Amino acid sequence: MIPCAEMVRFGKNGSDATSGAVRLARAYTGRDRIAVCGYHGWQDWYIGSTARNRGVPSAVSALTHVFQYNSLESLSDVLRKHPGEFAAVILEPMNVVDPVAGFLEGVKSLAHQHGALLVFDETITGFRFANGGAQAYFNVTPDLATFGKGLANGYPLSAVVGRKDIMILMEEIFFSFTFGGELLSLAASNACLDKYAQKDVVKTMFEIGTLLKKGVVDLIGKHDLSDVLSISGHPAWTFLNFKDHPTATLMELKTFFLQEVFCRGILTAGTHNISFAHNQAKIFGKPTRKPHRRLQYGCVLFQDLFRSEESTHRKARRREHSFYALCSRPDDPSKLLMIRTSVILEKDLERRSFLGRSFK
Repeated sequence: MIPCAEMVRFGKNGSDATSGAVRLARAYTGRDRIAVCGYHGWQDWYIGSTARNRGVPSAVSALTHVFQYNSLESLSDVLRKHPGEFAAVILEPMNVVDPVAGFLEGVKSLAHQHGALLVFDETITGFRFANGGAQAYFNVTPDLATFGKGLANGYPLSAVVGRKDIMILMEEIFFSFTFGGELLSLAASNACLDKYAQKDVVKTMFEIGTLLKKGVVDLIGKHDLSDVLSISGHPAWTFLNFKDHPTATLMELKTFFLQEVFCRGILTAGTHNISFAHNQAKIFGKPTRKPHRRLQYGCVLFQDLFRSEESTHRKARRREHSFYALCSRPDDPSKLLMIRTSVILEKDLERRSFLGRSFK
């Protein structure tokens, strides 16, 4: 089912798999440096390359090098600075935007030219873009790949897969977990893989995601919000993208959006992850049903923010809530920041305040 999967080794979460793949690549090549692009988990080898690197030894951080997605020049520059020292190039084959023509093929070529292995982190793209993951969808086969999430439909299971001559070293490196022998997740994975093979799971997610994406685009246009809001990504995994506005930064806008939908009982991080259980009725519903209102909340809220002077809620009692909102970093949407937000509800007026700024 997965093009590169000649052998497999199971873990319990995505960080297990990506860390296992990196250790495997280092064992196979005898090298230490890793080139990364995307989010690859919480463990030292990766998180040390981010702004959230407290507690990670500088010697570890120094071995991981970041390159920019859709820029072969960026990767080439990274690899040339330390010739003969890179064990692997690891990236998410797609995240917020599509790969430009030739990018993934170019990454594979550059990695091999420099004696490094190509690793696809398919923790999210696996079983979403195609049954064989993004590598099947884009027709670029890596040396190793990691999977999770859709592999067992939410049960704790991940996997490192790849070429047999590389994977055989799993017998020599240490890759073990307290609950590594748990079998329920393997049974769940068997059931999922059978369903992927027997049902049009990927096709259905693509079709429903396409309808959702178009619906959001239509609502953005309807409420005249294209100057602050857009949507991108593969139909099975789309992102709401916020833009700077003269009255607020994109970080403030996203915080405001999350604050308001949270107050209405909707939990979101600003992305849409379609599942096989979704259908048109659950995405759109009737005008009076909650799913339909959920789709429109963000657009209506931003319309209120920029087009109206105030918003009244006459039945609201005065109360204040403070909590933390997750927001994407402007320099790297794959990384999140925690921002403290608050909302004060008064009897006849809802005043929203955050980051020292108030909007009525």
